Amino acid sequence: MPTRLPTQRLRKPSARSWKVPRDISNLSVAFTLDENIKKLSGNVKWKITSPKQFVRLALKHAILGAKAEVELRSEDWIAKNKRIAVMAKRAHAAIDRTIRDIAPKATSSDMLVAPIFDTRAKKASQNPRTLRDSASEDANNLWLGRVALKQISDDAQHRQKEIAQMRQNPGDPDKRVFVHTLAEAWCTLFGEPPLHSPENNPFIDFVRAAWKDAGQNPETDFSRALRSAHKAITVNDLDILTSVGPDWLASENLS
Repeated sequence: MPTRLPTQRLRKPSARSWKVPRDISNLSVAFTLDENIKKLSGNVKWKITSPKQFVRLALKHAILGAKAEVELRSEDWIAKNKRIAVMAKRAHAAIDRTIRDIAPKATSSDMLVAPIFDTRAKKASQNPRTLRDSASEDANNLWLGRVALKQISDDAQHRQKEIAQMRQNPGDPDKRVFVHTLAEAWCTLFGEPPLHSPENNPFIDFVRAAWKDAGQNPETDFSRALRSAHKAITVNDLDILTSVGPDWLASENLS
């Protein structure tokens, strides 16, 4: 009887609860970030009416990003992703068999049209051209469905492997996303990437203020998240951030 290897238990990242503060859009309600950005407002290079509103939006999206990162590593999400991969693979196999039954040597949807057309009941009142157009549409949908299901199955399986690897070495992924989002906002406001040195670094104060406003427990060590954010923002990224702002800005109504 073959020896059964023990199942490896994946380490889970430390779970934090992330929730956007109810009053984040109400600028009359004081946030810790407000005083922080007020002190730095003289250095703002981006043309913006309200830096205060901008950093509130940055905080919202930093929280949403961190929350999504935690959810992606939850047992429920991983189980759902696995089900999607399995069902998509089965559905792809069923459609693939159907296509091969219709036209064993088909290499495109066009090669399915004639066989599908031949299966249609042809009533005297029906226009043959209409029937052929219908057969062509069904052939195209069948072919595209097979392609889509293969892609969904492959993507879901690839994502499973990514998550499994990340969970073996979690390293506070939600903190990294939170700090990275704030780093992008910093680049937009001040036209330069934040320092990653812990000494005399105003960005660390900015992050700590945002961390407090996000309702998290006091945190002293942002060094790894800072290094990750500094490394991730390229020269090209900086050009985009200083010209049009972060991606999330397009979905917001910033005055």
